[in-house]
Amino acid sequence: MIEVWSWHHDRDRARYCAACEKKHKGRPPCSGCEFECPPLDPANREAWELWSMAGTQLRTAPRGIIGFDLNAFFTVAGVMGIEVSPGLLRK
Repeated sequence: MIEVWSWHHDRDRARYCAACEKKHKGRPPCSGCEFECPPLDPANREAWELWSMAGTQLRTAPRGIIGFDLNAFFTVAGVMGIEVSPGLLRK
């Protein structure tokens, strides 16, 4: 999952993909490209979807981030129908 997260937050990759989409006037042929998104293990799909929706719910203080807002995390999980288990949290 870390590889997929890194892919989504790689600025160089984003610029390259934007230029490629412009060149191909839409969805380019990504298969085989060095910037193709790494595969996500199906066992991690729920964790990835939950992180994608709740990953910005952070507690902050004047000096920066101090933690993750677990109340928001569990609320989002409930709305999405995802059961939060120790196994899911370890992913």
